[in-house]
Amino acid sequence: HPDLHDIQELASVIMDDAKHLPDRLTALTRVRILLSKPKNPPIQVVIHMVEFLAYIVDILTWVQQPNLQYEAAWVLTNVASGSAEQTAAVVDAGAAPLLVNLLQSDDARLREQGVWALG
Repeated sequence: HPDLHDIQELASVIMDDAKHLPDRLTALTRVRILLSKPKNPPIQVVIHMVEFLAYIVDILTWVQQPNLQYEAAWVLTNVASGSAEQTAAVVDAGAAPLLVNLLQSDDARLREQGVWALG
């Protein structure tokens, strides 16, 4: 896939705890934008990067970082918007209960994105 290298580079920034949070947020936003492409979005690339997908799901628990939670939820929404198998990959990664938790958030953006992801 033409976006494989970009996704791998962005994943390494996002998953690097030594990186500053704004850099990690920028990288996560770029992943979300790549997954929003109307033609051939790299959904399978993200699904095949099992550790990265699990990390994105884990970000949903970072209640002190609502901007990262929001982008992670949007990434997962984009992954789940593909085929039935792609939706199942998000569920299998454990995202559903964490997305449900977002519905209780004080942050309206997180509640809305949780609804989109679960819809």
